[in-house]
Amino acid sequence: MKQYRVLIAVACLWSTAVIAQKKDFDDKDLMAGRAPKNFYNQLPNVVKWVDDERVILFTKAHPDSAAKNWLMDVKSGKMSEPT
Repeated sequence: MKQYRVLIAVACLWSTAVIAQKKDFDDKDLMAGRAPKNFYNQLPNVVKWVDDERVILFTKAHPDSAAKNWLMDVKSGKMSEPT
């Protein structure tokens, strides 16, 4: 039974390495401090849950803006500034 768990763990780790994509970075973007084209943004950090339907996230509203706290309605996905 232990051998199967080890085999499954190795298969999972190997499959994630195979699926990873190599991205070429442009020197101009890196020197300017911008994320390269087709590069995904960082996931938002959960600061705290206000109640069952709202959460405060630390994230960027737009890729070019600074990160700050946002209040998100979980059902609708709409984000607003916390009051």
